[in-house]
Formats: sequence, structure tokens, C-alpha cells
Amino acid sequence: MRHVMNALRYTLALALVALVCQQTSLAQADPWDRLKVLEQGNNVKVSLLSGKTVAGKMQVWTADGLTVRQGKNKLMRVERAEVTEVVLLLGKSRSRKAAFWGLITGSIGGVMVGALSGYSIGDTGERVLVGAGAFLLYGVIGGGIAALSPQKKMVLYTAPDTITSKK
Repeated sequence: MRHVMNALRYTLALALVALVCQQTSLAQADPWDRLKVLEQGNNVKVSLLSGKTVAGKMQVWTADGLTVRQGKNKLMRVERAEVTEVVLLLGKSRSRKAAFWGLITGSIGGVMVGALSGYSIGDTGERVLVGAGAFLLYGVIGGGIAALSPQKKMVLYTAPDTITSKK
């Protein structure tokens, strides 16, 4: 039993050393090289030294710059020297979340209120108006709540001189 425990202890120590060595080698690599793993079509936001931002879908990474597609046909080439930060945008934007959840909550609320109002309101036209009003009310409430949650972002690259100037 003692030999098994020693073997497990040495195995765990070796695994920890390997993990630390791997993390150290990743930390020493050029941070710009992390952008190689971005797939074509990922949504990115690139901040420039001039203060402007370029947002769009990632197209091409090279050692000296990026190419980002804005809209359908506009390709924007950004040189590495101009880049201060590259952020990967994940999930839906606030406006898309608000529209999606506004439509869902409005539909459910409108149908429920329209159906339940049938017991107290006899006229079909009035039930439709009540249902449409409920659709708008619940849609605005649901969309407003969904718009409060920000889009998820992951900073992939920060230029070395901007790291020291932020502190």
C-alpha cells in the first residue's frame, strides 16, 4: 500500500510540474500569436491607437496584421502596430437579445391574456385588441429585461505598451 501511495504522489507531482511548465511557456509566447486560433467568421472588435474601433467578422490573421470583414463586402486591413486590443464577441448583442426575448415573452403574454380575456369579453375584436396590447406590454418588459445583460466578451490581445499605460 505504501508503494502505491508513493507512486501516486510522484505521479501527481510530475503532472503538476508539467502543467506549470506548459503555462510558463504559454505566458512567454508572443500574445499576438494567440490570435492565430481565431476562426474565420468569428465576431471581433479591434481597438486602434487612434481611438477608433473596427468591428466585424475575422477573416485573415498574419504576423503583421488582421483583416476584418465589415458588412458583406468591405474588408478592413489593420496593421499590428495600430492595434491596442482585440476582443472576441461571444453570443448575441443586447439588441438581438432584446428583440428575441421581447418576441417570445410578448407572444406568450399576448396569447395567454387574449385567451383568458375570452371569459370576460364576449366580442372577438375586443379580445384581439386586448391580446395585441398584452403582446406589446409583455414584449417591452421581456425585451427590456433581456437588454440589461451585456454581450459576453473575451480579450484575446492587448498591446504590450497599453498594458503598462493602463496601470
